[in-house]
Amino acid sequence: MAIRKILRPEDLSAAALELVAQSGIGGLTLRPLAAKLGTTVSIVSYQFGQKEQILETVIRDAARVEADYFDAWCDRLGESPAISPMLAAQVLEEVVSDLTTSHRARTLLFSELLFNVAEAPASEALQHWIGRRRRFCVYIADHLVPRAAFAMAELMHGLLVDECVYSLALSDIDSYRWLRRLCISRLVGGLVPAGPDAADQRMFDASFEALCRFSGQVELRQSTGERALEDIAQACADLIAESGIAAVTHRAVGQRAAVAASTVAYHFATQPDLVRAGLTRLIPPEQARLEIDGSASFDAASAPRAACRLA
Repeated sequence: MAIRKILRPEDLSAAALELVAQSGIGGLTLRPLAAKLGTTVSIVSYQFGQKEQILETVIRDAARVEADYFDAWCDRLGESPAISPMLAAQVLEEVVSDLTTSHRARTLLFSELLFNVAEAPASEALQHWIGRRRRFCVYIADHLVPRAAFAMAELMHGLLVDECVYSLALSDIDSYRWLRRLCISRLVGGLVPAGPDAADQRMFDASFEALCRFSGQVELRQSTGERALEDIAQACADLIAESGIAAVTHRAVGQRAAVAASTVAYHFATQPDLVRAGLTRLIPPEQARLEIDGSASFDAASAPRAACRLA
């Protein structure tokens, strides 16, 4: 009788991360996963369950490895009771760099789950992963001196999510890296340029123009930028009307609007931002109140056309 190959969760995770890096979350299916593991679909299913259970195992293992990384940072920073804005900016810059280089495969998985899988937020393992990242940001914010007068931890957490997505695509571009450093410094240092002559603002504008030139978007931003935003908003509205809010992802909107998903993410950083843009198209602003989570309330009787498109 043939000996059944015993697979470890870390073996499963490594193979799954390779598939996600190659083909996105849609490429994580049983047959190619079994082929990478050098075994059969039946053995993978027997040991780890179906795709939903396998994905949860992979997410849990990836979250564990990343938690160890953040714990190491907290241990190093724990030697000082206070973290200056300059040190916090350096730490966040290094974290974004690490997450998109040595932890690239896990960050690809994390980003795919957040932005391109509508049902992913229901994952218990993913919620734990998100919570662990947020706790690291809380640690930095709680030790920041002087303390910020706003919700610094939440802003840091959002920055980590968004900048990791941008960095996965743009980290080889010098102008983007300068923009990233400037934005992180502005956030944690409370830096507000004095005006158009401020050195910080000049660096920001120059780097932004350079990034636009690199991507061929100068003409788009100067002449047809508003039309591109209109196309994105209309694509969001069409997806909501056809398939509901869950269908609105950066990738789906980009395909519908005929623009790159990274361009969509640049203008609308999160899925709720896309939803709000679509709902604003479906429901006239004077008849709707858009909420922070992307939901809206309106008087259907006074807006029959909008109600019909949402039905």
